[in-house]
Amino acid sequence: SYAIEETRLSITGGIQPGAFRQAFKDPKDPQGLQGRFLYAIPQVKPAKRVKGTCQLNQILPALYQWLDQLPSGTFTLSNEADLLYSQYVEAMGIEAEKSDNAAVRAWLRKLSPQMLRQAMSLHLLHCFFEKERDFWVIEADILKRSIEACAYYRSAFEVVMEKVGQSDSISSLL
Repeated sequence: SYAIEETRLSITGGIQPGAFRQAFKDPKDPQGLQGRFLYAIPQVKPAKRVKGTCQLNQILPALYQWLDQLPSGTFTLSNEADLLYSQYVEAMGIEAEKSDNAAVRAWLRKLSPQMLRQAMSLHLLHCFFEKERDFWVIEADILKRSIEACAYYRSAFEVVMEKVGQSDSISSLL
């Protein structure tokens, strides 16, 4: 395991549908815990053997060391990224207001900040591999990739409901 002070947490892995329903069963969720997660369910594909090796073991120690030595500071969006983010927030706001389901409205309103967190992670990875990139400025190319990831999360939302929801009500999952 590895710890980085003052960071956000991402968990990648699986959870059984029954355990998921038990952990996330409060439809009112007064603390907002469940709204802080972005859920993703991969499309099931037939098993296929892929030959090859994984070289992450050589990259990860250097990445961890680099992350551990990062300075504290404030990141900004480039002008193009800032405009793109403003457009995204407004679009999500319009879509949220169109929904007659309170849970969907709340989820869509939380998608923009989640997208920025993803952009930060992607930006740091790019900075590790591309030393010429401006460390303190998140560019539009990174934000566009993060928006694409959020589009996936939005599409996966319905899949999650279908796979683990006990009813047709979105609020029962949230």
